[in-house]
Amino acid sequence: MPTKCQSRRLAGLYSTVAVITVCSQGCALAIAGLAAGAGGVAYVRGEEERVYPVSIEVAQDAVLGALAELNLSVTYQALDHLTGSIEVRMASGDHVKIALRSFGASTAIKLRVNTFGDEAMSLEILSRIDRQIYRPGPETVEPLPTLAPPDAG
Repeated sequence: MPTKCQSRRLAGLYSTVAVITVCSQGCALAIAGLAAGAGGVAYVRGEEERVYPVSIEVAQDAVLGALAELNLSVTYQALDHLTGSIEVRMASGDHVKIALRSFGASTAIKLRVNTFGDEAMSLEILSRIDRQIYRPGPETVEPLPTLAPPDAG
């Protein structure tokens, strides 16, 4: 049977072990929380957004044209007067989500490749959208004036 002194030492030891256990679990939870927070930041940063001075219908046509240029097939498409959504599955299995939001005469286009984003692919798609929206229209060329034949003489 332990003496009073030994009992106190054991109680102190158990208390210390309990405190260490609680702290280590708390630290593990804190580390897990930090890891989740870092994932959240990557998720937010993986989304690219641009605003274009065009209606949502013109923006959607530009997005679809850009996707066609890249040979990407649309798996889902929805559009109303204020918002639009387009989803694409790439040959590699990666997915692209594109959201459109109308602000009257302008439209915001948000784009995400996979969960954490693929900046290079996002920028490639956006550059194709830029080309679709800002491509030069048909040039109007003034017809050349008809010249009278020179006098034979």
